[in-house]
Amino acid sequence: MPYIDWKKLKERVSLRDILDHYGLVEGLTETPHGFEGACPFCESHAFKANTEKNAWFCFGACRAKARETDGHSGGNILDFVARLEDVTVKKAAELIAGWFLEYPAPATPRKTPTVPRSQAREAHTEEPKKATESSKPQEPTAPVSLARKETKPKDAPDTTAEGQGRETGIKQGLAEDLTSRTNPPLTFTLQSIVVDHPELTCMGLERETLRYFGVGYFTGKGMMHGKVVIPFHDKESRLVAYVGYSPQDGSFTYPKAFDRRLELYNYPLCEVGLGLDHSGVVLVTDILNVFRLYELGVHHVLALPSPAIHTPQLDLNESLVGPGGAVEFVPWTKHYNENLQRLSERFHIRLHRHHLGSEDEFIAQVAQTLDW
Repeated sequence: MPYIDWKKLKERVSLRDILDHYGLVEGLTETPHGFEGACPFCESHAFKANTEKNAWFCFGACRAKARETDGHSGGNILDFVARLEDVTVKKAAELIAGWFLEYPAPATPRKTPTVPRSQAREAHTEEPKKATESSKPQEPTAPVSLARKETKPKDAPDTTAEGQGRETGIKQGLAEDLTSRTNPPLTFTLQSIVVDHPELTCMGLERETLRYFGVGYFTGKGMMHGKVVIPFHDKESRLVAYVGYSPQDGSFTYPKAFDRRLELYNYPLCEVGLGLDHSGVVLVTDILNVFRLYELGVHHVLALPSPAIHTPQLDLNESLVGPGGAVEFVPWTKHYNENLQRLSERFHIRLHRHHLGSEDEFIAQVAQTLDW
């Protein structure tokens, strides 16, 4: 099967299409924002599907089980199909593409099909195809005011700031130039990573948290030797970089070829976990605060890897919360005014400012304020 762009797939295939495909719409009650009724997973009458946000959530037995297992009881069309078919998210994407985008769908065994697949295809395949042909997503175009700000010298990559790592050597361009760029996936994985090295204890994080995010101490050769390495995945869950962290001075090291302006750390996990129980995300400027907030029960957290926020990052954030969506902005650096201004142009922002105390104390106060 050819490469499938997950973002475009979710733009072209709606949650309503998926519910129609399985013949579930008739058994649900229509609401102003979508449908509600019996959950196809746990059969409790606490299932809600928001067709405006293309997200679903179960407030019944699924949610109770998710709390016990630290899992999720909602998500997007990929999560829905993956769970109903008992397959991986990647396999779910292939199935959806085969049903609606004229790709050959891979055969997948199904234990208890909700509706015969032949009937579902006959009833619902033609209409979604027509809709997708007329509603292909256009390339995102930044507002003129945002594009102009990208060209200002003060918005250029910071290659000298202490503790911020290295920006790519490419000069800052227009927003349209950035949207055409991508970080290619790595062709290797680091092997010499120790997950219970003594250097990791000084980070003050639980071992289970480090394992969950794939963080470890690198003992191999190269620029990451002797550093804590953090795997960085793009919006398609592809490994695109390893970020090095030095516990001694708190600095971060980024590969020279990695363009930080294009990514938000923790996007794939945040996207999977973002259901109807939360309408917004938390945006931090320190990757470690993603881990700290995770241990405090706040899982919908993104980290800004670059000193300034850029249009591709704003677009990623908007794909999660929508235009005008809620963003809890938690900057740790003092120079945040321009980032705050750019965020405010597209989202509803609540700023969490640091006044007194350590960073750990500050993050604990943020978690209490969120009450998530």
